[in-house]
Amino acid sequence: MGRAKHAWLEDQENLTMAAGYLVQWGVLKSCEIHGYLHDGDGDLQKAYKFGNAGINKGTISLPSDMSRSEFSDLLKRAYDEHSGAESCYGCDKNAED
Repeated sequence: MGRAKHAWLEDQENLTMAAGYLVQWGVLKSCEIHGYLHDGDGDLQKAYKFGNAGINKGTISLPSDMSRSEFSDLLKRAYDEHSGAESCYGCDKNAED
């Protein structure tokens, strides 16, 4: 596998990890049926606070090459990719049919 593909896969894993934390903290919600992510409480400041507290307590372990500020940026990217919908796309689509 080439370096670019490896870096992309690692980035996708990190985004998935960050999105999982955002769901855990209530910033995003996950549809129990379809798994799509959508808006939760949208409080990114709470996510940053939980993230830093988790790093301090050792409950969140960052990849060795990632700084706290990069982790905050990753949380923001994950939020931006999955926010904007008030409900699940799959549920909404089924309701229309």
